[in-house]
Amino acid sequence: MRWVPLCGVIIFGFLGSSQVALAAPPPGFSEVITHCESCHGSKGESSTPSIPRLNGQSADYLLLRLREFSDPTSQSSHAFDNMWPVVTAMNDDSKKQIAEYFAQQTPPSITLTGPASGKKLYEEGLHAQSVAACASCHGSNAEGGPSAPRLAGQQLEYLKTQLWDFNFVTRVHGPMNARAMKFMSEDIDALASYLAGR
Repeated sequence: MRWVPLCGVIIFGFLGSSQVALAAPPPGFSEVITHCESCHGSKGESSTPSIPRLNGQSADYLLLRLREFSDPTSQSSHAFDNMWPVVTAMNDDSKKQIAEYFAQQTPPSITLTGPASGKKLYEEGLHAQSVAACASCHGSNAEGGPSAPRLAGQQLEYLKTQLWDFNFVTRVHGPMNARAMKFMSEDIDALASYLAGR
């Protein structure tokens, strides 16, 4: 086991297999999770409007995001300021352990409600602007997939911020930039409200 100190928090890496006994995390893992949960909430159920919920996201997606934070040129200033110092002190096995842990937590319980225009945009896209339906990647119930995040029950403020970051290309993701750049302010508000169940 290799230990790397980060801001008073112990970040560790396992040498060899990255498999995790999900029911019984390895010794020392609780310190890492406590650090994550200090911002993202117990078991990833964030109650802070600007901080995303991690519970129930796929392990593949969470690992992808943890790796992406290592590239400051592709992230918003908020993500860079808060996540880059953390992930650069981790090895890949540590990131896999964290992703697996939060993927196994119960996702937010929510019924997708909200503006009809948000529902229509999610399910049908914007045909006039050649924007595909959000559901084509994120699932019919916004449950997400291996490489696409779960959106159902995500924090409203966080959803709006990410859509604007994609719109202004302050968060770089080709497919999302191409779509979000065609959204008007009312589209972002309606879509985020629908997914957050507001």
